[in-house]
Amino acid sequence: MLRMATIDASRITRAALRDLQAGRPVKLTREGKAIAALRALPLRPRFNPAAELAAIRKADKGDDWAEFVAWPA
Repeated sequence: MLRMATIDASRITRAALRDLQAGRPVKLTREGKAIAALRALPLRPRFNPAAELAAIRKADKGDDWAEFVAWPA
């Protein structure tokens, strides 16, 4: 089994951070050997909140929640 390499994130240079922000990959090295390549990806929401809310409202249309809550358990 291969040993896992770790690196302290505070040791990443400013130039490497600028490259990550620009979307370019950055090679991480230890003892002169490349141990990993990092690449930052833009954050993408997994869902559209407006569409989700519209679907919930459509599904609940006509429901009388007050009557449901008052129903004896």
